[in-house]
Amino acid sequence: MTPAIMSSKTQNTIAKELRKAYNAALLQIVDNLEDDQLRKLQFYYEELIPSETNGALNILRSLKSVEEISWRDVDSLKEGLRAIQRLDLIEILTEFETRRDLTLFLDDYARKRQGSESRCYQSTSSIEPFANHLVKVTTEIFTDGLTNSKVRPLMKSRKNVREVLSDFEKQMVKKQVVNPWSKLTFLVVIAGEVVAEVFMMPAIDEERQTEPKEVLKICFEFCYTRLMKLGNWVS
Repeated sequence: MTPAIMSSKTQNTIAKELRKAYNAALLQIVDNLEDDQLRKLQFYYEELIPSETNGALNILRSLKSVEEISWRDVDSLKEGLRAIQRLDLIEILTEFETRRDLTLFLDDYARKRQGSESRCYQSTSSIEPFANHLVKVTTEIFTDGLTNSKVRPLMKSRKNVREVLSDFEKQMVKKQVVNPWSKLTFLVVIAGEVVAEVFMMPAIDEERQTEPKEVLKICFEFCYTRLMKLGNWVS
């Protein structure tokens, strides 16, 4: 199986998982809306949903059916929640956006390193130039350069993905990378290198111990936990 085919299948899995994460975020919102707030939200969207629509879940379903809201673009729903003064629920969507963008970035970065075309969605088009830029400056991040030739030996050493990422994290300490956001940026790049390396390993390669989608998930969680300590990068 070629890297391109693997990447395509992984992308489909990514979209599926992100849609489920999006639906989970919507359910959180549904469970936290009061009746008077539902009426206000229905009024806010009165030109988009049938007047007889009842309940938060049906309101959101109606908005999804007319493509007013989707996992690719949550801006409209954030504005609706802001209009009814539920800023706390906006945080749920902001957290989802962060998870979505970080996941898509890691996948897009890996594709760029493979020389493949971007598969970023229109609403997240800002990810593509950022990924493209980081690919160009990857070898300049450390004084001795960072390429997949440095990632592969670690992958071959039978270390698991988390250990590989932790090793690079320790290297940053040695190189006196102090700024937390710079450190996070470097970690995201490293994670992207790991994902790219696994994507480029043939499916039958005994060096590849973990499936690409699992590697992407591990890299995401590794970066996401550190991102949450600093705060969301989505406003």
